[in-house]
Amino acid sequence: MMVLSIVVFLALLGVVFYHRVNLTLSSLILVAYTAAMGAIGLWSFWLLLPLAIVLLPLNLSSVRRSLLSAAEFEATGAAHWQGRVLEMLGESAEGRGDTGTALHWYERSLTRYTSAGAPDVDRLTRRIRQLPPPDAAAPRTPPDSS
Repeated sequence: MMVLSIVVFLALLGVVFYHRVNLTLSSLILVAYTAAMGAIGLWSFWLLLPLAIVLLPLNLSSVRRSLLSAAEFEATGAAHWQGRVLEMLGESAEGRGDTGTALHWYERSLTRYTSAGAPDVDRLTRRIRQLPPPDAAAPRTPPDSS
């Protein structure tokens, strides 16, 4: 019965992730299930303590931002990720044959990479030089990117 309750807990966790349930609601569901298993004697109520230790900081947005977001961008910097996303938009436009739009995105990416690092700047500069000249009849204005 214990194994079945663990399988059900993991299935519940999977359903919560799959359906992208709100963090607060999913935390309440998991705590309620754990409390119910403690109430019927399958699990110890002490299991609520580590669950609360994990879930409580995740439900406080300021703590979650400082634990997850800051650490994620500390090593490479937000400018690098922004530059990479803009470069991918340029790659997509280049793949469609829209060199004017591709050049626009590459130039915007280059401004982000300038503060991030030389290897990215060199790579993107080479890519811009290899672009064929944009068609004079094609507009160079991409969708609003503000």
